[in-house]
Amino acid sequence: MRETVRDTHSGQIHMSGLLTFFTDTFSPADMPGLSLWLDATDVSSLSFNGQTVSQWRDKSGNSNHAQQATALRQPRYVASAMGGQPALQFRHDGTNFSWFTAADSPSLSPSRIHVFAVHQRLADTGADEYFLYKTHSTPNQSWELRTHSSDVVLATISVDGAATISPNRGPSLTVGTSYLSEMVFDGTAGRIGRNGVLSAGVALTGNLRVNTQPLYIGAPSFGTNGHQGYLGEVLIYSRALSTAERGAILGYVSRKWGVAIG
Repeated sequence: MRETVRDTHSGQIHMSGLLTFFTDTFSPADMPGLSLWLDATDVSSLSFNGQTVSQWRDKSGNSNHAQQATALRQPRYVASAMGGQPALQFRHDGTNFSWFTAADSPSLSPSRIHVFAVHQRLADTGADEYFLYKTHSTPNQSWELRTHSSDVVLATISVDGAATISPNRGPSLTVGTSYLSEMVFDGTAGRIGRNGVLSAGVALTGNLRVNTQPLYIGAPSFGTNGHQGYLGEVLIYSRALSTAERGAILGYVSRKWGVAIG
C-alpha cells in the first residue's frame, strides 16, 4: 500500500507506492457518488456511424449519455490508441472540431465534484484545448478542464456568489504521452492533478455553481479550441473522494491504461 506524502515546499500531494488495495474486479461504480462513467474500452457502450461514434453511453447508471448527431463532429474510434487500448480521437481530421454533449441532469450539477480523465494530445495546436466543459459564460460558469496554450492542464471552478478560481497548474504535457488529469472541489478548496500528484489547494468556499448547460466532452460550447487527441475514460463523482478512494482509482487507471502514477 502507498503512503501519501505532502511536499511542504510546493504543497503538492505525492503518491509513493501502490496507493491502496485493488483487484482486477475493482469498478469505479464500487464507490458511491459516481455521476458519469465513459469508457472507450467498452465497445458495447458505443454507437457507431462507420468509423466514428455518435453516442458514448454512461456506465454510471445515471443515463448521462454523451451524444453527437452531426457526422462531421463525431470523434473517431481507434482500436489501439493509448497503451494498446481503444480510445476516441477528437478532431481526428486535424481540421474539424468534434465533441459530445450530455444533457444537464441533477447528477451532473453537484455541489462538490471529483473528475478524472484519461487523455493524450496528438498535436500541439498552440491554443487552449478544452476536453471537459460544464460552463457557458458569466453568470453560468461552473467548471471546465482543459490543456492550456502553455502545455499544462488547467481547471476553472466557480461557486455560488460568483467566486471563480483556477487551481495551480500541473506540469507540462508531452504530445503522444497518455495522462490522467484530475480536478477536485470539496467545498473549501479546488485542486488539479496530473498522474496522481495534486496541486496545492486554492481556497474557494461554497457550492459548485449550478447551471442548466449540457456537459461538453471534447470541445467547449463555442465549438472551437477543442481537444486534438484521444480520450479514453472519464469519471465524475458528485463528491470529493478520500485518499484511499483516490488510491483505488489511480491503481485502476495505472493498471488499465499504463499511465505512470506519481
